[in-house]
Formats: sequence, structure tokens, C-alpha cells
Amino acid sequence: MRYLVLSADYLDFSIRDVADGEIDRDGIPAELQDQLRDWNSDYQSIVALGDVDRSEAAVAEQIANLDQRGKVLAGALASILLNVGEVRYYSEGKLTYIP
Repeated sequence: MRYLVLSADYLDFSIRDVADGEIDRDGIPAELQDQLRDWNSDYQSIVALGDVDRSEAAVAEQIANLDQRGKVLAGALASILLNVGEVRYYSEGKLTYIP
């Protein structure tokens, strides 16, 4: 059973196997990959911000919305990938895992 982590990143979204590193994305449908790319693109304005900027109300709300999308995408990945026990979601905005 594999355990994966989904997170936003500077250039492209990251899906890592906890034990083996980056996974092969060939098994992910094109539509879901497009949704992941769109979500990661929307996250880019947050990735470069420092802690003070991330705590501002408007930015915190944006992070919450992006994290909600990210959790839905993590669930979608878990439902389509074989031999996956869990896809954990790492919030780039909060710099922590979100259950």
C-alpha cells in the first residue's frame, strides 16, 4: 500500500510517495491533471509570501479556499490511483499537513 502527499510547489504540483519520492503521473486522467495544474497555478501568488503576508485576512481566506480545493483533489487522487492507502494534503499556505 502506498501513502502519497499532494502539495503545491513553485513550478508544478507535487505528488510524492512517502517512501519512494515523486510518482509517475501517467495513471492520472488528463482532466484531473488539468485541475491540479490550475490549482497549483492559483497557489503561486501564495507560495512566495512570508508569514506576515500569509496572516493577512484576505490572504488567509484565499489560502483556505485553495486548501479546500487541494483537499478535494487529494481525495480524487486517492479514489483513482491503485494501491494507495491515503493521499495526505500539505498546505503550502499554512506550511502544514491538513487532515
